[in-house]
Amino acid sequence: MLVIDEFMPASMSERLYAFLQHMPAFGWHVVVNDSPSYRFRRLRRNHYAFCQCAVCAGFSWLASHEVREGLAAIIGGRTATPLEMFASWYAPGDFLEPHTDAANGDVAFALSLTKDWRLDFGGLLHLLPEDRPGTECVVLPTFNRMVAFEVAESRTPHFVSRVLTSATTRRLMISGWYRIHS
Repeated sequence: MLVIDEFMPASMSERLYAFLQHMPAFGWHVVVNDSPSYRFRRLRRNHYAFCQCAVCAGFSWLASHEVREGLAAIIGGRTATPLEMFASWYAPGDFLEPHTDAANGDVAFALSLTKDWRLDFGGLLHLLPEDRPGTECVVLPTFNRMVAFEVAESRTPHFVSRVLTSATTRRLMISGWYRIHS
């Protein structure tokens, strides 16, 4: 697992935060599984053609040569190819059950754009050992914190605990997957 605070340039992370924090609820697509394994709001990459919004600018930065090569070097690869990215908002009651992302890429990432989040709000990222006997690591969503972890070959099962009604702010993230090339 890799955790980098102050990952994105401050001006970009502040712009993204302002955009997502004030985006009306109807602009988000609520993602719900038929079986109760997840529920949250999502805004996909390129939500319309030639978009220049803060989210699409953030996606472009995360797909830039500088970011891809930097992540690959830290993780131990030659280069990284972004596969999918999306912005998410976990509102009270939202959650993500334990799962792996093996089919989605080699490395998953979550960039928190959440300000003033507290432990008692829930919505914590839990990274589990492969055999899942107990919690390996719990990550508080802290503003401009990037968490990246290996998911290839069903590594690093993870989940997001339920956001509680005590949450007074939006839990905002940009997440996705990269393919790492050796």
